[in-house]
Amino acid sequence: MQDNQEVPVVGITKQSGSGTPGGCVLLKTKHAMYDERDMFTFQGPFVFRGFWPSNQSNTALPNDRAGSYGISTVKMHPQNKLGTVKLLSANPQDMPEIHFNLFKEGRETDMGAMKDTIAWARKVHAAVKAPVGPLTSTEPPCKGSPDADGSCGEDDEDWILGQTFGHHPTSTCAIGGENDKNAVLDSRFRVRGVGGLRVVDASVFPRIPGAFPVVATYMVSGKATDVLLEDAKKVDQC
Repeated sequence: MQDNQEVPVVGITKQSGSGTPGGCVLLKTKHAMYDERDMFTFQGPFVFRGFWPSNQSNTALPNDRAGSYGISTVKMHPQNKLGTVKLLSANPQDMPEIHFNLFKEGRETDMGAMKDTIAWARKVHAAVKAPVGPLTSTEPPCKGSPDADGSCGEDDEDWILGQTFGHHPTSTCAIGGENDKNAVLDSRFRVRGVGGLRVVDASVFPRIPGAFPVVATYMVSGKATDVLLEDAKKVDQC
């Protein structure tokens, strides 16, 4: 199982209630893989901390200060492939055992890119003009002062480990060759060793696609439709 790593960077504006959604930024950090931009951010007068109950009945939810302005960060191309989903029984109603195992593999790359982006976000906070800014950076907290690049070193790393979340799990039924131990599916979406069963969803990706897997999943479903129709015609011809 793979997933994007996400964590917000929070600043406080000088005018409560100021600020509008600031669009998106694609960054290429010093830790970029495949020579591609590796971090996606979106920002606005909110702090995105993952998904919470829609009725907001959980009283332990964080209560963000007035004037909070969040830069949400999403690590693309994560290098960690050690997440697992394990079935505990043959009963489909039994909950599986799920472990994301974040940063267990490729930690220097994934953690490094997130730290680069946090440092960049602090510099953005400092560059906002009056009367709204400069913003006071509050998350991740920094015990001392950021360095010239905006980094707080181990403080940032500790915060990332404790605050990272994700909600784009993929790749538990990956397509791949016969010699790939993690390849549950062949190139026609068929489950190896199980007759009459195919999988078509975000679990088929050998590598998590980009920041958000939704469009790639639409594309996979279109490809799978073509494959199923082709195979159905072969059966009819027989």
